[in-house]
Amino acid sequence: MTMELWNKNTEIEFFEQALQSFATPEQLFYKFAAGYFAYIPNKMASESQTLQSRNSLIGQFTEKWCRNLLEPIAKNLGLFAVNGMVCEELGLSKMTSADVAFCTTNEVQQTMI
Repeated sequence: MTMELWNKNTEIEFFEQALQSFATPEQLFYKFAAGYFAYIPNKMASESQTLQSRNSLIGQFTEKWCRNLLEPIAKNLGLFAVNGMVCEELGLSKMTSADVAFCTTNEVQQTMI
């Protein structure tokens, strides 16, 4: 089985899904006189722009992307790949949940066995 890792097409998929579902161009792109850019071109100054809003949007997308990548491995091991896993015994609270974890159940809330 061949797995395709993160590539330019994955980034395009992120931007398309985000624009269709939950984000505005201003949340995703740097805006310059020449138009919107996913990254600041080398020859352009940043004009003090930072896209903190995009960081959380990319985080959500990449966490799901990683879960989808790891699901076949988890399944092979008789486990589940779970996003946002919380386990107080491990110090993983709702504020510090695991991005993705292999678990014995498909629930976000986990307890030590």
